Amino acid sequence: SWWSNLNGFFFEKLVTMYKSVSRRLFRQTSRKQRAFPDELCNCLNILQKLCKISSCVCFPMPESSFYIDPTEVFGGTPVFCVSSVN
Repeated sequence: SWWSNLNGFFFEKLVTMYKSVSRRLFRQTSRKQRAFPDELCNCLNILQKLCKISSCVCFPMPESSFYIDPTEVFGGTPVFCVSSVN
């Protein structure tokens, strides 16, 4: 993956950006919704890939850099991605 060839500074910027966007999309998603919008699922998938890349390259970041706890936003309400329903 080309992301694994980035220098540490830009890789950390990507992680920060995708985590920030994911948090914003979490906040914009209603607590009454039972499914996440695809945009949020896509951001979370990219954040997950960045986490995997981080564990394999020479600029590892702590897992907490990638973690967003959905229960902080939605409590115990079960949720899923819209695309997995269709």
